[in-house]
Amino acid sequence: MIDIIKADGRREPFDEHKLRRSLRRAHIPQKHHDAVVRQIMSSLYPGIPTREIYQHVQNFFMSAYPEGAPRYNLKQAIMELGPSGYPFERYIGALLERQGYVVQVGTVVRGTCVSHEVDVLAKKGHEHYMIECKFHNEPGLRSDVKVSLYVQARYLDILNAWKKQEPPEEQNDTHQAWLVTNTKCTADALEYAQCVGMKVLGWNYPEHGSLQDMIEESHLHPITSLTTLSQSHKQALLNKNIVMVRDLEQQQSTLNELGLTMLEAQAVRREMATLMQEQGEG
Repeated sequence: MIDIIKADGRREPFDEHKLRRSLRRAHIPQKHHDAVVRQIMSSLYPGIPTREIYQHVQNFFMSAYPEGAPRYNLKQAIMELGPSGYPFERYIGALLERQGYVVQVGTVVRGTCVSHEVDVLAKKGHEHYMIECKFHNEPGLRSDVKVSLYVQARYLDILNAWKKQEPPEEQNDTHQAWLVTNTKCTADALEYAQCVGMKVLGWNYPEHGSLQDMIEESHLHPITSLTTLSQSHKQALLNKNIVMVRDLEQQQSTLNELGLTMLEAQAVRREMATLMQEQGEG
């Protein structure tokens, strides 16, 4: 059995079933699964990093099934929303809007002691959530217990102020702090969050209802999932607050500002149309 090295440095045996499961989650047609597995099996060597395995899968799609590349690219695409955390915050806000929440992104809220810039405020009916987004652009990084403590301290300061200002009809409303990250949290961070009633969303945490689940159910593709755009073009769009494929689809004149050739722009539009049609964004 060949060991692979995960992003956090841990070693574990290569698991073909995990690879096949990732292909199913990305909605890659079954007819391509065996070919992808053969490609990866022929490329394995002891200690191969998972990022290299991922790149082999992407190379296969780019040559044999281009439509699969942006679908399988989801986790990496989220990590490319940086370097600042603001595009990730906007993206989380859009995910929650898709689920029926009323959302505010990057709002300054007065607490009992000090003012706080809150990444995302979300409300649905009688439920109110203060959401801290922790963005990482490296897969091995984790949010530790200090982050959970920080989120809870801010939440309690804000909650005390909210309670003093709420009208009588909202006195029994539900309030909760959330910690959302595109990677993982440490065991201590999760234990503390569970103890104080904080909701945590990581890439694959919890087992059901994780950030990955939310993204796949919402069909909201980040602009960084487009394989027909270069990194510099993606960054230029992020700098214009164009975070999702649907944003670019609604502002296609922005493509003219990127200096793309006619053929390049056509390729981007085709990829956008395929994503939105196949994943149900339109």
